[in-house]
Amino acid sequence: MPVVDVADQMRNLRQLRVDSSTPKPSTVGGRYDGKTVVVIKIGTTSLINSEHSTLNLAAFAGLAETVRRLKDNDCHVVIISSGAVGVGCQRLGLEQKPGDLSKRQALAAIGQVHLMRFYEDMFSASGLKSAQVLLTLDNLNDKQGYNNAENTFHELLEYGVIPIVNENDTVAIEQLKIGDNDTLSAQVATLVHADWLFLLTDVDALYTANPNVDSNAKPIRVVEDVQALNVSTETGEGDPGWGTGGMGTKLSAANMATAGGTRMIICSADPELVTRIVLDKEKDVGTLFLPADDPVYGQDRWILSNPVRGHVQLNDAAVETLLEDGTVHADGINEVHGTFVPGQAISFVDEDGREIGKGLADKSCADLQSLLDNANEDAAAELEELVIAEADDVCLLPGVGQSDHSSASDF
Repeated sequence: MPVVDVADQMRNLRQLRVDSSTPKPSTVGGRYDGKTVVVIKIGTTSLINSEHSTLNLAAFAGLAETVRRLKDNDCHVVIISSGAVGVGCQRLGLEQKPGDLSKRQALAAIGQVHLMRFYEDMFSASGLKSAQVLLTLDNLNDKQGYNNAENTFHELLEYGVIPIVNENDTVAIEQLKIGDNDTLSAQVATLVHADWLFLLTDVDALYTANPNVDSNAKPIRVVEDVQALNVSTETGEGDPGWGTGGMGTKLSAANMATAGGTRMIICSADPELVTRIVLDKEKDVGTLFLPADDPVYGQDRWILSNPVRGHVQLNDAAVETLLEDGTVHADGINEVHGTFVPGQAISFVDEDGREIGKGLADKSCADLQSLLDNANEDAAAELEELVIAEADDVCLLPGVGQSDHSSASDF
């Protein structure tokens, strides 16, 4: 069997499948109209003082000052803000988020208006104009909805307005929720072709283990390959129960954002760190995830931003076929996990669990599992011909099979 140059195959296939109808950013790294695009995600635990169950006004003020300085230095800024449910709890004097979905949705409706009022007051005091953008999974799953959202963000940024984004928790149903704002922030960063994505959190960096429980944990300053990481994502004790994302969701966000060409930083929830890194070029702050050398565009970019509903493990031969022509055949499936229907995004992993790409399923999880359960020699030829994901509906992840990465000096 001839040796396949995986890196060249992936580059060639992605180039052939770029959707020419989708405009690319005019300069490298996601910039357009000469400005740097910075997406900042701030979590519930940073916006609410859990000890007193009050809003952290200093956090709002600090974020406004940071955005003001970025704007003064020719940057576009998008804020991904958690906190609607937490603020709703604070308004009603609740000490913890309820588990019932309808109660959380009611609290989101109560909290969102007060959350935006604080943003409006603080940003207006700094001479900034803001807008509320509430997204649902349907907005991103549907190609037309995705394009509409992309156009809306573009116009808001052209107007000089700061979009403040959250998931529309009041109307989203449990089965169709994005689920956490780490994932949402990566989706928005991909949508707006961001240069930078900052996840402001309650830890100052990514560590080799949870520093709260392991005294030997060491900070990781630069990550070239998210999937090559060998770290613990356990959260340990002390979470007051307001937030929804952990380190695992942040690494998933990093995988998505960097594939789209965005630098991502995990750092402590001090908004000033954003300007120190972007404007002052300060290094060794937080953890920097380097962007892919060959980011995805067009149709692939939309597929990349689709939330994954399950994953399919492929055997070695199927992985080679996927890298060669972008298709996935039923005879190459080892295992099926998750719950999905045709048209929803799934992840393709190899036998070591390493993600190879994402795609839109042609078959439901139930149909695929049935094929596996009833596989036999008589059905082998049929399975070999049965395509479960077409090349046009598959996005190969940048860097898979490559040994070279961006260097930290590019930062």
